[in-house]
Amino acid sequence: MTDLLLDTNIFIYAYDRSSPFHSKCAALFESPEFRFFTTSKNITECIAVMTKLDAPKPHIEQLLADISNNIIVLYPNASSLQIFETLFKKHAPRGNRVFD
Repeated sequence: MTDLLLDTNIFIYAYDRSSPFHSKCAALFESPEFRFFTTSKNITECIAVMTKLDAPKPHIEQLLADISNNIIVLYPNASSLQIFETLFKKHAPRGNRVFD
């Protein structure tokens, strides 16, 4: 198994069916040959972009759940992602407000 660090664009391309990179990125998640990693910063960047694309909130919440369940998240401390998810669900920020 190969370790693979996923950048923000991989998540966006996998979500955006109009992207010319969509099929390759979406297929990547189906591959059993990789163990996926990402960073909490990649997740917040992805959510910011998705809100700018007007992605429905349930789609964003599903992405967060999928990441939590299937990808190893590298972050400053153990509660960072949980705090971010709680704040996102409560305040539903859009665009760069995700970082606030």
